Amino acid sequence: MHFIACWFIFKAFDYFGICYDYHFMKDFYNHHHFSKHMTDNEFRSINVNDWKRILNDGMIINIVPVASLLITLILSLTISIRKKWFWVNAVFVFFVAFSLLILWRVFKIEITPWTLLGYIFRAPGYFFKGTIWYFIINGSVLLAIGLALFFWKKIIRFIDGAKTHLAEVV
Repeated sequence: MHFIACWFIFKAFDYFGICYDYHFMKDFYNHHHFSKHMTDNEFRSINVNDWKRILNDGMIINIVPVASLLITLILSLTISIRKKWFWVNAVFVFFVAFSLLILWRVFKIEITPWTLLGYIFRAPGYFFKGTIWYFIINGSVLLAIGLALFFWKKIIRFIDGAKTHLAEVV
């Protein structure tokens, strides 16, 4: 369950990272039709300050999801230690989520079912598609779901029950 919660929080921060300099990036991409098919003249027409801003925005957009994974690691470790669960599970969740992030960002391989489920979880923001509110609303919904999965009493009781059941067996 912590992996699913971690993934929701990661996706929420991914949306929030896009909000960092949303208006500049939207205007820039709409004006320059920025793509890998740009001509040399189109590349030369981009201002040096714009390049600096693009690189800075790209760095922020890529660092924010990694920071969210570190936050979920700390949150998961704190819950695991407080509830006397095995702490290695939290570290394992972090490494699996980080590996999936690398596969997704670097190699463009999407292994999780997010491609299909994303349509469902992005639905609240569809009324605001094309605006910054699309990202804020969807990020907030995903963050709320992720935090609810971390702190939901039924899930905590389920994990505690499994732990006590295993202790009785041994």
